[in-house]
Amino acid sequence: MRATLPRRAAKLVKIDRCIVAFLKDYRKNSHIGGDFEGAYYWNEREVQWELFSHLRERTVSRSIGSRWWIHAEGSVERPRYARWERSRRADIVVVNHSKFKKWWKQRQGVPPYEAMIEVKIVWSGQSVANTVSKLRSDARKLVSCLRGGKTREAHIILLDTLSEDGLPCYSSQQIEELLGHLNLRPRIASRIHLWHWPDSEEKVETVRKAPWHHYTGYV
Repeated sequence: MRATLPRRAAKLVKIDRCIVAFLKDYRKNSHIGGDFEGAYYWNEREVQWELFSHLRERTVSRSIGSRWWIHAEGSVERPRYARWERSRRADIVVVNHSKFKKWWKQRQGVPPYEAMIEVKIVWSGQSVANTVSKLRSDARKLVSCLRGGKTREAHIILLDTLSEDGLPCYSSQQIEELLGHLNLRPRIASRIHLWHWPDSEEKVETVRKAPWHHYTGYV
């Protein structure tokens, strides 16, 4: 199942394409749950850094903006006493510089983001029961930001492992149920994206051959 991408601003569609390009490269060396687990990535932060670096490298070449459109650990809410401390955060955010500078001068509300991205990894030995609460929390946080006008769209990248029978831990039904429980209105549903990328025992050279799935809030 691959959801059809809705019509959106060109820059945001290009962010989608950057995410897919990153996932293609990631799959070549991930092998989560296989003999090479831990050889390439030890934690989610390393994968977040890979995505962060990838997005910054592609912004200019893909006419998204300057490399400074991409930032890590973006604040979800403006803290009362410190600039970026003690606040909920998103793993990666995309900003429009002109809008950001206007917000900074006014010093009101939260930064206006073009996109917010969360990365979640399911390691071998974990299961849906042990990871779904965090996934739901990330989804609710992003939906709250969409509803509050803090971001134009939101992305969750779910890097799944394979179970002993060779299947992803998360099935399409489980992901659809998770998104369905968010009770999203159409205006919000079209702007939240979940990229389910199961691990593979073999390198994926052609992204079209990879068994990945893209979901929106429409379920």
